[in-house]
Amino acid sequence: MTESELQQAKPLYVDLDGTLIYSDCLYESFLRLLRINPFAIFLAFYWLLKGGRQYMKAKIAERVDINVQTLPYNKALIDWLSQEKSGGRDIIMATASHRKYADAVAAHLGLFTRVLASDQNFNLKGSKKARCLVDEAGEKGFDYAGDSTADLKVWAAACSGIIVSNSDKLIRSARAVTNIDYIFPGIQCKFSFKALRPHQWLKNVLLFVPLLTSHAFLDGNALQTALIAFISFSMCASSVYILNDLLDLEEDRQHQHKQNRPFASGRASIAGGIITLLVLLVSGFAIAAWVGPGFVTWLGLYYALTLAYSLKLKRVKMVDILVLASLYTIRIVAGAAAVNVALSGWLLGFSMFFFLSLSLVKRYADLVSLKQAGMSGAIPGRQYHTRDCRLIQWLGLISGSLAVLVLALYVGSDDALALYTHTGLLWLLVPLIFIWICRIWWAAHENKIHSDPVLFVIKDHFSQFMLCCILLAVVIAA
Repeated sequence: MTESELQQAKPLYVDLDGTLIYSDCLYESFLRLLRINPFAIFLAFYWLLKGGRQYMKAKIAERVDINVQTLPYNKALIDWLSQEKSGGRDIIMATASHRKYADAVAAHLGLFTRVLASDQNFNLKGSKKARCLVDEAGEKGFDYAGDSTADLKVWAAACSGIIVSNSDKLIRSARAVTNIDYIFPGIQCKFSFKALRPHQWLKNVLLFVPLLTSHAFLDGNALQTALIAFISFSMCASSVYILNDLLDLEEDRQHQHKQNRPFASGRASIAGGIITLLVLLVSGFAIAAWVGPGFVTWLGLYYALTLAYSLKLKRVKMVDILVLASLYTIRIVAGAAAVNVALSGWLLGFSMFFFLSLSLVKRYADLVSLKQAGMSGAIPGRQYHTRDCRLIQWLGLISGSLAVLVLALYVGSDDALALYTHTGLLWLLVPLIFIWICRIWWAAHENKIHSDPVLFVIKDHFSQFMLCCILLAVVIAA
């Protein structure tokens, strides 16, 4: 037999997590469980202490399913495995994931003759996996495809190895214990800056609004405090964005645009995301404590409401829109608490109607994108149907118009006369903001807003011009 034929005669064992998929079934299933029941995090710790990792995997598998069709598969590896299978090679999945998920993936791909996986009593990983494969195929009687340092013991017992990794250190370690036949790219990064959604930090500029409306924007100490509050708020907000992406993996993978997000696409590791969000959360609140207790209270309310939104409220029709609008307004209130200035009812009233309109734009844009793609039905993970498109559009335009009405009433009030020197300039805000709202809704109608109005505003030159005009008018009027 030739060398190629000898290699074909050896069975090939393939790992699942991080190798066949750019993800991990344990993390995927745990996040699904957490989404169903947030308090299950305490159950998971109990299962881990009671019976170890394999017992926890089994208990989670009893309660949740994973949509294996949407998992981020390593297409390059799968194509190569298909070629090996067509050549008559015996390919077996050998994974530490629970058998329930391993069997589902194997059935979906149709590449494997058998599946070796963990169960309630046995965790097929590291040295245990090596012994199992040696018992089946003999020492140096098989090839193995893996992705981590836990696979080094398996490679040491294998005839040759296939590595799925970008780590030079792991590749060198694997070559020290076995022959390496192929190297495939692994997860691109443990951490992705894009996952922080830095463009969303623009929303936190609302923390500076109380400085502007109270005419304290030239106060150096107040400006410094507001800047520190901005940093704290942005860190906490990013931690929530990461959590939201982790909890919405399955829905994002079915979305036309969200499927390209770092965690949904497998370009960033779930474990790295969990660590990052915890670091951001702790650091954000530590900085907030320096700003003051009032700011901490509003930041805590923002985080609690955002957490409730991520876990449950985002799937409740209209409640999700009201929560999104409230989160914008909370930023303004938190900014006022940070610099110890009073807020007027006029500002709060305008904010709620204006941000309610923006929140409705977000849902309207999702529905327009769905219709443009030739699809009908509901947005994945939401209760909005394409038939709701016209109603949401009208509600959004009405909300935006009410915001402009509140602004007009304020400009003509005694409160404005007492605070501004040139109130005539404030009347410019009425048509400017009305035109801007119409511009955003028109863009959403033409499918130019892909779920996120903030990202559109950042890139839209007309919106940037309108914002500069609005800011200039307020400053000069003061």
